[in-house]
Amino acid sequence: MFIIAAVALWTAVQALPCKSYQIQPPRTPIAHTKVSPAFEAWLDELAKHENCPIDGMIDSNGQMSYGPFCYQALTFKRYGKEFGIPFEKLQDPEAQRELTIDIIERYPYGWMNWLNTCLYTAQIGLPPEQKA
Repeated sequence: MFIIAAVALWTAVQALPCKSYQIQPPRTPIAHTKVSPAFEAWLDELAKHENCPIDGMIDSNGQMSYGPFCYQALTFKRYGKEFGIPFEKLQDPEAQRELTIDIIERYPYGWMNWLNTCLYTAQIGLPPEQKA
């Protein structure tokens, strides 16, 4: 009985339509030559309160976090690929700042990558309007 049910289930699963997934090309970096002074100040506060050592430290989730915006390797790799910032720049403070701006400008909830600093521990709040 069990074998018949398993075969029937397997047959039903095989008959389901399969969605085709394509790898999307990386998005181009956002051209942000200037951000508002309020947004610059917010970024400074974020970096001040995140502030991991350049060579890394163990974060609250047990993973290594690096640099002023405390990027973890997988997060930096994912967003860096999307915005054209090479992984080798993980420990570069300016690259981290640029990537942070890209994330927050592109994604309405991008600030949630720093949720604890924004709302709980340092309570710096949400990023202000980024347009200069």
